[in-house]
Amino acid sequence: MEMVVNPLPPEDVRRRARETIREQIGTLPSPGNPVLKRVDVGGVKRQVYEVPILVYHPVLIIDPVTAITKKVRFKNLGCVGKIVIDAFTGEVVQRTSVPDIKRAIKQKLEEIAALVDRILVRIEAKKFASLPLSEHVHTPVEDIISALIVLDSLNIEEQIEILPEDERTKYIEILKVLASVGLVEIKGSTVLPGNILIELESRFDTHEDVLKNALAHFFEEGYEYLDTIRIVLGPYLTLTRKIYEIALGSGELVPVEFSHIKKLFEEEYIPSRARIKSLKLPRYLLQLERVRLLKYFRKDGKDCWTGTEDTFRKLMGNEEIAKLTKAISTN
Repeated sequence: MEMVVNPLPPEDVRRRARETIREQIGTLPSPGNPVLKRVDVGGVKRQVYEVPILVYHPVLIIDPVTAITKKVRFKNLGCVGKIVIDAFTGEVVQRTSVPDIKRAIKQKLEEIAALVDRILVRIEAKKFASLPLSEHVHTPVEDIISALIVLDSLNIEEQIEILPEDERTKYIEILKVLASVGLVEIKGSTVLPGNILIELESRFDTHEDVLKNALAHFFEEGYEYLDTIRIVLGPYLTLTRKIYEIALGSGELVPVEFSHIKKLFEEEYIPSRARIKSLKLPRYLLQLERVRLLKYFRKDGKDCWTGTEDTFRKLMGNEEIAKLTKAISTN
């Protein structure tokens, strides 16, 4: 009588996967539920278990005064790779490489940051439009809209094509977004006011009001063009997102001390750029206070900033953000 050999129990496979992760990958990932499959491995059909590699990325909620970690939250990044284990012998026949896992984690974290950026820009377009962008290094949106308000038209060949390559690229990209949201109309080489800009000119009496409302429309309707929005808002958006990400992870507004903000902020830039940006950090924070995107207070002699109740409430009420916060668990 032929003996029937059954596959290993899933719990044994998961234990084997956990050992492999700890020995070869690290302590952050963990194994998911094994799935029994028949696959081609090196040209040979084998019955195997595929075990997803899951990552729960830690977020530290730090007390601004004592600098002690108050709690740890975990962002559920989902599956970042897999381990393939022979269903009968328990041999690991394939696994995602460590560099590929690191890339997947980085990509998932960037996707979360992009989501928060997009929602912030959409729900607080008017506040971002009130920032003094004329003091910021990238002002092509204001340049283009202001030129159309005053001069009625722009010539791409004569006024934009002659710019240095990096500036020209920015202006051309922003022109495309401005056209897509109805603020400009491009006819050949000529840029004209679009229907939305014409409507704003008829509705508001001052150039300042027209420009401010045009910028708000640009952010509110163009938020999906995130690369372009980030060019325009730069460090303002980065800082706002960093502080609200901490609040979303904690489920409440959390005061963040200046040195911690500086550390988070500098992580976004290469060292040489980080030094320049850090010099301007106090100004960025004060300007974000002025438009009520952030709130300042002193706690036990330390300068702290937090998000505002109004913006946080809007974020928490957003359906996409609600899904994100559900994927964050407490240790």
